[in-house]
Amino acid sequence: MPTYICLMSFTSDGIKSIKDHPKRRDEARKAAEGMGLKVHHTYLTLGPHDLTVILEARNDEAAATFALASSMRGKISTLTMRAFDEGDADKLIGVLP
Repeated sequence: MPTYICLMSFTSDGIKSIKDHPKRRDEARKAAEGMGLKVHHTYLTLGPHDLTVILEARNDEAAATFALASSMRGKISTLTMRAFDEGDADKLIGVLP
């Protein structure tokens, strides 16, 4: 399954209720699994984004659905990127003219 990196930022409502974050994170993981996604890691991060989530999804549509569903709650905003590991990147580069 393709890998995705989700950069997430707390909304003002999300940071006001930060103590509920562990519960929300567990709920989001269960929701992702229910959508057929596999969450590998969730990191609290410093810098322009508050959270980084590494996950696998069957396709871009499934990853986008997860990102939209996560944002709908109003606690985070998301930026989701498709990630290619070294092997996949080498294959892509290998077919260049």
